[in-house]
Amino acid sequence: MPHQRFPSWSPEQALAAGAAFAERVGRLPISIDLHPPLPSYQTIKTLFGCLAGYHIALGAPPPTAEGLLQVHTGRQTRGCLRCDASFLSAHLGNRICPACKRDKEYQAHMGQWMVGEVLRGWD
Repeated sequence: MPHQRFPSWSPEQALAAGAAFAERVGRLPISIDLHPPLPSYQTIKTLFGCLAGYHIALGAPPPTAEGLLQVHTGRQTRGCLRCDASFLSAHLGNRICPACKRDKEYQAHMGQWMVGEVLRGWD
């Protein structure tokens, strides 16, 4: 069976598809959104250099470092259940920040934490 090839995209077609997506969804496309009817990530990379370049071509301001991390990984800012610190995570179930996970006391009580016996403070 021959390899199925998708039609090539011009920069204008890619921008029109991105604008239509943004109009429909209310935000610019991120990497997990790049499937038909949008161009692939490789097409975006070929036409615009990177996903941030695509966003800039669509009229968005240049992204911050945190914004780039969110765009490329789908990570969101979450609040740690143990110390209330904000951290970036791609997984909905990840609610403990990396600093708390490295803490020896947290590691010693992780089994209790996982079943909900330990809340903030360890007292």
